[in-house]
Amino acid sequence: MHLSRIIKTGLIMCAPCLGATPHKLANPTSNPRSFGLGVIVGEPTGISAKKWVGDNQAVDGGVAYSFDSKTSSALAFVDYLWHFPDVVDKTQVSGHFSPYFGLGGGLSLESSKETAKTNESVLACEARLPLGIEWIMPNIPLGLAIEIVPSFKVLPETRLALHGGFAVRYYF
Repeated sequence: MHLSRIIKTGLIMCAPCLGATPHKLANPTSNPRSFGLGVIVGEPTGISAKKWVGDNQAVDGGVAYSFDSKTSSALAFVDYLWHFPDVVDKTQVSGHFSPYFGLGGGLSLESSKETAKTNESVLACEARLPLGIEWIMPNIPLGLAIEIVPSFKVLPETRLALHGGFAVRYYF
């Protein structure tokens, strides 16, 4: 499999989720922006999209590339997120500031230094548990998030992995 095939797979996985019912961001009565698109920088680094599907739920997806010292991989992922905006005291913070957790899955195309010599890659499947916090600015449709994502690789072998990063998304 090539990198273009994993990107196409990721886009196909994300597409149905991004057409979900819109919601109003930050303040449900004043902001109709419900779709965010941007980048996530970390492990892995790539393109990130988020679609709000309720007052406190969202679907997050992306396509990213990992530059690990032992392996390299292209990852496509989709996560369903539950936000908890009431945890943060709104009198202390302007905008929409809320922690979240979620459940999701991902597919990655991985190659190690040994398999890179023969141009072979392995398709891997993982279960994901994203944990993070996002701040959507009050006057600018920009969201900043930081997250850590423990994951459990189930194919082709079972092992634990850790992803994480800093995301910046513009909301349309």
